[in-house]
Amino acid sequence: MYKKHFRNQAVIEVKNGSTVSAVSKKFDVSNSTLNNWINDYDKKMNEIIRDESVQPATIKPKTGIRLKSIKVIIGGAVVTLGRNDVLKLLSLFDEFDKE
Repeated sequence: MYKKHFRNQAVIEVKNGSTVSAVSKKFDVSNSTLNNWINDYDKKMNEIIRDESVQPATIKPKTGIRLKSIKVIIGGAVVTLGRNDVLKLLSLFDEFDKE
């Protein structure tokens, strides 16, 4: 059984644009295993997005910086995520840690 952090790192690399084949070789797992992890990630992400009752995690920056939005590259396109979107994404990792 693989640790959650290990699985999350592999999924993040694919979501950041690496191919499943390259990541599976890097992490020494089969393509089908990695695809299963990605599917689990996508299912949990959809549940969080659909579930408006999920309360975002409270983030208190030590530097006093307040996050309003962040620009990320997804599938080659620049996407601006608002603060609430970022908090929902961060709460996704809490869901993985519950397993």
